Amino acid sequence: MIKSLLRTLLFSLFIFCFELLPQQKELTVELIQTNRDFFGKNLSGVQWFSGGEKFSFLKRDSETKATAIYEHDCKTGEEKILVSGNDLKLKPGDKPFVIQNYEWLPNEKYILFTGTLPARSLKTGGAFYIYEIAKKKFLELASSEKTQQNASFSPDGEKLAFVRDNNVFVVDIQSQKETQITFDGSETLLNGNFDWVYEEEFSIINGIEWSPDSKRIAFWQLDQSQVPEIHIAKWDSLYLNFLDMRYPK
Repeated sequence: MIKSLLRTLLFSLFIFCFELLPQQKELTVELIQTNRDFFGKNLSGVQWFSGGEKFSFLKRDSETKATAIYEHDCKTGEEKILVSGNDLKLKPGDKPFVIQNYEWLPNEKYILFTGTLPARSLKTGGAFYIYEIAKKKFLELASSEKTQQNASFSPDGEKLAFVRDNNVFVVDIQSQKETQITFDGSETLLNGNFDWVYEEEFSIINGIEWSPDSKRIAFWQLDQSQVPEIHIAKWDSLYLNFLDMRYPK
């Protein structure tokens, strides 16, 4: 009799405690995709500063809802915003600049922003913008309707070399004066750039290297005129399209 009453009492106590527990929401696909509590924490866009004691990274600003550049101090563990998402506007009244790729200049006073070419996410392309942190303003260094890629700073941080239409160019950051270095670039002759094999198999893309004194540039030149072309199907529209690509075998 006593055991029966004890079991009844314990069962009633269990039911009472269960009802006091907070009711959990039903786990749905929509909830998983929209609730940021399910998102894993990760660091993106990590760039180390000289000295190796601090690094910058990209993080969504909770106030502006735009991507901002943060600084992390490895010694103290402190984090702070270096560049707010609201400050990253090409012109007054514009929406915040969408960060795709960024890189600090050697003097760490400027930031280079570049786009991403659609063919390969590793390449930097599109217009090149310099952001001056002290003045909080953008400076467009090189803009062209032609493909631009492989932006490379000189060690002194005063010049930027890049490839446009398979030719090497150099632009002075302060004067914005642009100088063309090579003139023989073509579909088959690549200056400062690598072909499909180097890029796809070895992730080697940038073929430009500055001298330590920032006075000279060394660059690769590849002749792929003897490499046969193949037709690759592109499933990017309602109708089938083909892409011609030089593919060595």
